[in-house]
Amino acid sequence: VKPRKTERRASESSALHGTASSLSAMSAALSGRLSSALAELMRAALCEIWKAVEETVSESRVEITRRQRENEALRRRLQELMVAGEAAVCHWSSGADGPPVQSRGAGRRETGPAKASALPDSGERAPTEQEWGSS
Repeated sequence: VKPRKTERRASESSALHGTASSLSAMSAALSGRLSSALAELMRAALCEIWKAVEETVSESRVEITRRQRENEALRRRLQELMVAGEAAVCHWSSGADGPPVQSRGAGRRETGPAKASALPDSGERAPTEQEWGSS
């Protein structure tokens, strides 16, 4: 018995429909696997970025702390110099020889009249001994 044309077409249509269904299912599975793989790659990339940001923030905090300490040390040094300067002014006004002059040697401070070479090139002149005594 020969199958009829309509039966054959129905069977071919059913086979095509089954193949299309199968392709659709495979496509959905592939799409799901791709989505999952991309999500995992994105998570890994975000973790790397987050780690780099945390390291940068940590390094910045260390640098800020270091600079704050350095600024505080400079403030204390400035305060010491200001106090020493006020004491020196009081000492000079009481008739001392002259202001401390920075020596070019080992960083020692010596008392004595100011030297013109120690003044900036702004047209200022060195005070005389009489002017030091009259302050």
